[in-house]
Amino acid sequence: MSSVPWITRASATLAGVLLALALLAACGSTGARAPEPAPAPCCAPPSDSAAFARPDAVADGAPIVIVPTAPSAANPNDALAPKLPDATFVDQDGRSVRLVSELVRDRIVVLDFVFTTCTTICPALSANFGKLQEHLGERAGRDVVLVSVSVDPKNDTPARLKAFGQTFGAGPGWSLLTGEKADVDALQKALGVFSARKEDHTPLVLVGDPTRNAWRRIDGLAPPAALARVVDEFTAARAAQAESATPSGAGASRSPEGSPGGSPGGSPGGSPGGSPGATSAARPAGEPATSPTAPAPAPTAPPESAARAWFTDTELVDQTGAKKKFYTDLLQGKVVVIDCFFSECTGVCPVLSKNMRAIMEIAGDRLGKDVQLVSISVDPAHDTPEKLAEYARTLGARSGWSFLTGAQADLDKVLGKLGFAVKAREEHSNLILIGNDRTGLWKKAFGLAEPEAVVRVFESVLHDDGR
Repeated sequence: MSSVPWITRASATLAGVLLALALLAACGSTGARAPEPAPAPCCAPPSDSAAFARPDAVADGAPIVIVPTAPSAANPNDALAPKLPDATFVDQDGRSVRLVSELVRDRIVVLDFVFTTCTTICPALSANFGKLQEHLGERAGRDVVLVSVSVDPKNDTPARLKAFGQTFGAGPGWSLLTGEKADVDALQKALGVFSARKEDHTPLVLVGDPTRNAWRRIDGLAPPAALARVVDEFTAARAAQAESATPSGAGASRSPEGSPGGSPGGSPGGSPGGSPGATSAARPAGEPATSPTAPAPAPTAPPESAARAWFTDTELVDQTGAKKKFYTDLLQGKVVVIDCFFSECTGVCPVLSKNMRAIMEIAGDRLGKDVQLVSISVDPAHDTPEKLAEYARTLGARSGWSFLTGAQADLDKVLGKLGFAVKAREEHSNLILIGNDRTGLWKKAFGLAEPEAVVRVFESVLHDDGR
């Protein structure tokens, strides 16, 4: 099997890119022009690929500023939403525009990073944006703004971006931006997707609602319908928040539990995952307030850790039939590697499993002690513990690599916390989540990369000292 099967998913759009390149050749003034940049492969899994980390985290020598996610024991307050820099960019029509105050304003934003000479992933990303624009209809530009930022501002002039966008039907409400390299880098760092080389840029789409400080990361190769669903969920959550807002709620602390942004696929706003705040620990739910004549309440248990509150101790079932509390039994105090799959999958799952096996070999004797591998089925109807046990045997999985199934609602809850929630099994993520519960460092590696690249990300998390 090819190590990059995702290329075939973009092949349908390559003709469009070739047309774009032909149009680009015709762009420019009548004077001397700079040489045309050569087409370049795009989005090879970056060695420092990461989804979540401490703001000072360093991997493979490159500083990465990441949208924090679930807190850890070392970092219990890591629940900051990203702050977009209000830098000035230039759109495809040559207009200067400030990103936040003039372009995004208070609208829902769907943002990705591309470059016009990319010949693989960028066309697929842009084709998805084109489909999303069609789905949004009149909401595009009014309620939702699409933003594609070039990671090659040296070569991507407004004219090039305009021709590229036209190939994919870019209309009002879809801005393609270029600008100063420093501003592009600062934006990538603010959103946690910085890569030093354009070819290594992260193939993710970020959906955000600045009014709720809610963000979610979406696999850039997910079907357009999956991206549209997320945008619709954001729209519905915003409407629900506006409808429920009342003057009597002033001064009350409000958790974003259940909002689309509260997942490791995005940045949670407020307390992570709706974890209990100061007021929620006053008394158990449903217990009447203490009266002067009532007996003193029993001492309350110590508050649970913020990480446990986020990931939850939802019970799932492993390949041996044993019940596992997700956080306590599998994540707590460990370096954990998580992917999702289904046993009947013949496309990306074998590649993901190959990379998980490579990590298993590197972990050696630490597997099952302070290192845990977790593969979560997105098809519980078919993936019984018996089928998972057979699947694990075919991979040569050792103790310390858990294959999980369970009730659909329980799986949905856990997958949602990880940013891996899907409506259909074929839409599952091809990313691998790697985290160090002790230090709070979390990264996402591109699961279809060569094993060596994924192992590098694993080792950077494994050897993290929390500083």
